[in-house]
Amino acid sequence: MERKDKATIVEEALVLREELMGREYRELIQAALTLRFSPDPARRLEAIEALRDDVPGATSGGSVSVSAALARLRAQRQESE
Repeated sequence: MERKDKATIVEEALVLREELMGREYRELIQAALTLRFSPDPARRLEAIEALRDDVPGATSGGSVSVSAALARLRAQRQESE
């Protein structure tokens, strides 16, 4: 740990955490990053839906509005093709 800057230590810790947590953690992080940075509205809505589905204690059907919005975007894409 000596002679390493804090950013390097944090990065190594995050990589280790991801490896320990497995696939579910990677998918959760990927959805959060997509939500934060993707310019594509459809991808952002899909990320919202994935994040809502993984929330402990979420109510059944809690992401209905997101599903409806995704369906609307898909329909718009099909119309434009």
